[in-house]
Amino acid sequence: MPKPLPTTADRLETLFADALRAQEMERSRLAIRLFTQIIDEDDAGHDTIVYQAYVHKYKLECSFLLYKVARATANAMLERFHGAHEAYLLKARAEAKLNKSAASVASIIAGLAHNPIHGALLRELEENREVQRQATSATERSKPRATFDGPPYSMDIVDIPDTFVGVEALRTVPSRYDFFGAFSADLIARLDALEAAPLQLSLLSKPVVSTLARAASLAPRSTNLAKLCMPRDFVLSYYEAAANASSSLYERDCGVILSRAVHLLETLPFEMHCAFVLDIDDTALVSYGYMKSTKFEAIPMTQFQYLVHGSPPANPMVLRFYAYLKWKGVEVVFVSERPERTRDATLRALFLAGYREDILVLRQPNEHLMSTANFKQRARAKLQKEYKIIGCLGDQFGDITGNYTGARFKLPNYLYTVE
Repeated sequence: MPKPLPTTADRLETLFADALRAQEMERSRLAIRLFTQIIDEDDAGHDTIVYQAYVHKYKLECSFLLYKVARATANAMLERFHGAHEAYLLKARAEAKLNKSAASVASIIAGLAHNPIHGALLRELEENREVQRQATSATERSKPRATFDGPPYSMDIVDIPDTFVGVEALRTVPSRYDFFGAFSADLIARLDALEAAPLQLSLLSKPVVSTLARAASLAPRSTNLAKLCMPRDFVLSYYEAAANASSSLYERDCGVILSRAVHLLETLPFEMHCAFVLDIDDTALVSYGYMKSTKFEAIPMTQFQYLVHGSPPANPMVLRFYAYLKWKGVEVVFVSERPERTRDATLRALFLAGYREDILVLRQPNEHLMSTANFKQRARAKLQKEYKIIGCLGDQFGDITGNYTGARFKLPNYLYTVE
């Protein structure tokens, strides 16, 4: 019998073993080439090997003092493994070596937004602050440290989404804002608009210059509602049609919202070069089936396997609204927080769902620290130079806030939130 052809997993494991062997024999350049080959052949199905390849490649590049290259490797790792704490840490260390202290702090805080009690990131943040303190006057250096050695309460309760910690009149659970609320004036304003932060829970006694962390304080964060707080029976009954119904409650609500959109657009005078902005995930396409298959453990936008190989169905109501826009001669622009490297897969998913011949704007590598609202406003600002934006549609408030939105329409999403 002929030997079976080696699978992709076998090939990647062989390459990884060869790379480690080359590293042990101090053949670093060969090891870097092999780790790079593993990354290039990544098919989104072998996370563990690819993750380790990124880490080893980064460390070898740092050993050659190639900190700019190492920073680019960390950026690519962030795109591939969204929300990975170690990737933010590696990026911050490379930026510190490049004397980019502001960028380093921003990367650390962006990582802490995903996990506010990650020990290595907290230590790196304190080291950055210590460097800044050493660069100040002797009077400043004599002041006590800005953070305490540890909080006086249990650390196993802080990883709770900010949206739900303020339900009671007296707040008892610290949120991520309590740890890093002193970094940015705009972040403080957002928090104060909801509730005043209790001083006894704040870890910071000294504010840091806001420009150091303004971008990171607004970095995207996701919260799995279906896992954390939504009753499972409600989610199933809302997104799935009942036995005697032709459509689900979700489709009904989408239909009501989009009928209002059609009514409004019919009252507008027709103009040339008009555009309507559509979000993709859980707007044009529906990820409920994928989340259900993972038992609601994963948010689709953070799963590279889903972004590259997934073929989610179209939202039937949005697809009909899309056909209406095309009939009206309106240019449809898809603006999504998906990374640029998933462009081909995203175009394929849109085509299979029934969307044709439209503009697609994705998040570039230098935009991964931007919040959804900032990124999409920036994209609309570029679009409005060529088109008059008459409306935008999305499932998150970040999709429809900011400038150049036109009429705003938000679809329901009880599965997750993205800030």
